[in-house]
Amino acid sequence: MNSSSHNRRGIAIISVLIVIALISASVSLMLQRFGRDLKQTQFIVTQTQSLNHLYSLEAWAKSILLSDDLSVDSLDEVWATSITPIQVPGGTVYAKLTDLQSRLNVNNLIDLETNIYSPQYRSFFYDCINLINTQLQQQLMADTIFSYVVSQSPKPKLFEQSAEIRKIKSISIEDYIKIKPHLTVLPSLTPINVNTASKEVLSCIHPQLSGPLVNEVIQNRKNKAFGIIDEFWTFTHTLLPNLTLDEIKENFPVKFVNTVSDYFLLETRIVLEKNKLIGRTILYRKDGKITIMSRSYHQPL
Repeated sequence: MNSSSHNRRGIAIISVLIVIALISASVSLMLQRFGRDLKQTQFIVTQTQSLNHLYSLEAWAKSILLSDDLSVDSLDEVWATSITPIQVPGGTVYAKLTDLQSRLNVNNLIDLETNIYSPQYRSFFYDCINLINTQLQQQLMADTIFSYVVSQSPKPKLFEQSAEIRKIKSISIEDYIKIKPHLTVLPSLTPINVNTASKEVLSCIHPQLSGPLVNEVIQNRKNKAFGIIDEFWTFTHTLLPNLTLDEIKENFPVKFVNTVSDYFLLETRIVLEKNKLIGRTILYRKDGKITIMSRSYHQPL
């Protein structure tokens, strides 16, 4: 066999090897893409399942709140009972309802109803915020928050979410994190629910209602929730005998404190395989109907 035949045979072998290498590379690339597509498909399927669980938990929350005694809201009702994680195919789901009117609505501080271009602050909530700051050993925030809102252009605008408070440069992140559990942001003037409010919030609604007196309020409502706000006024009068009942009622007007709530927070945690979905849904209950005011969710790393 001459040299030219050897060369042609060598070239043919090399060509075959190149073709095989190209085919192998193509197959490898296809498998990689298939693997990515499969993972993406699995992620989409899992995310869809998680969202379906989220919507189901929202439906559960609506059902619980609608079947609740609408004349009073307290911590001994079904909606306030903590539940353990529930097993579902592929993972667990968890949900918790919280009364947002157990917290202080920051938007209550600013009165935009009387004159939007020249707003005033509501002294009840002004004092309440500052009293909570004092309890937490913080600088007083009421003036800072009020000034931030009224300085906005072209006209003052209430907060849409509590995280916006972090935009106020003079309020440190540390102070915001410390006071955050006691605050909420709601779109309308909302009274504090004396049946669900924390010790810190109860302590802020009157300068003389603090320390051991608040503990007595909490112990009393554990035995029996305040059915109407008059019951709270009457009990408070026994704790503050130096004030007349009329004086107490002046400090606790019905539009600022009450025993029923309209806004609730549904916190959800859904774990499927290795994926997590953390959700927060604000529910508004009015006239026997439940409206979803907002919904947010994220997948932590």
